[in-house]
Formats: sequence, C-alpha cells, structure tokens
Amino acid sequence: FIADWASTFAGVLYAGGLMLHGILLRDLPDGLAWGALAILGTWSCDIFAYLIGRAFGRHKFAPRISPKKTWEGAIGGFVCSFGLVMLAAWILDFPLVPIVGLAILIPLVTIAGDLTESMLKRSAGVKDTGNWIPGHGGLLDRLDSLIFVIPTVYYYAVYVVGG
Repeated sequence: FIADWASTFAGVLYAGGLMLHGILLRDLPDGLAWGALAILGTWSCDIFAYLIGRAFGRHKFAPRISPKKTWEGAIGGFVCSFGLVMLAAWILDFPLVPIVGLAILIPLVTIAGDLTESMLKRSAGVKDTGNWIPGHGGLLDRLDSLIFVIPTVYYYAVYVVGG
C-alpha cells in the first residue's frame, strides 16, 4: 500500500508539479509567446527526430532505454528545433542573442525528457502510459518532453532574458 501511494504521489509531483510552470510561464510578459516557443521547439524536435530517425537512422542512441532512437534522429530533431525556435523568436521580435541559448536548451531538454519517460516506463514494465490517444501511447507519451521544457523555458525567460 505504501509503495503504491508513494508511486502515485511521486507521479503527481513529477507531472503536475513541473507542468504548473505553464501557469507561471503564461503570466510572464509575452507569456503566450514563451509558451509557443516551448511547444514549437519541443514538438518539432520530437517530430523531426522521429522522421529523420526513421529515414536515416542507423546508429542507436540509447538502446537499453529506447531502442528505436538513433543519433541521426536526435541530431536531426535538434537542428530542426533549433532553427524553428530561432525563426519563431525572430518573428516574435524576441532578442535573438539570448534566445540562442534557449534554442540549444529546448531540444536537449526535449531529448532528455523523452528518455526519462522511456526509462520510467521500462522500470514500470509498460509500453505506453495509457490509451487516450490511439496509436500515440498515452497522454504522458505526448507530453513527456514538455513536462521538462516548460520549467526550463520559464526559468530561462526569468533569469537569463529577464522576462
């Protein structure tokens, strides 16, 4: 009982606690734009890592954690995310020099968040975190990286850019 309760509590803190930064992010000046950068950078990294990895992937990235991930996919996702975040920041008239750091951090944190969730799933012995989104795993499978990226963007906006 206690182990189940502790796991549930840890899960709530993990997902809910980190995602609460979305509210903090939204409340910043230009908060919606910061949120858009977080979502664009995260989802573009995930999507392009998948597409490029499927097309060109030959070298396994983290085979024990997530056997289908490749270096080619990770690098492709990183490059595409970086480029799209920089383009969006330019369109949104954000200061480009400090955004370079964020454009580097977002795909790195995206990849780390995805691997973290894969590791948690492996340790729990499950393939998907649910079936709410058929063919895409569970809701947590869609949000795994964003759970880590949103707090990263929030603290970057506040402490580096002065958002």
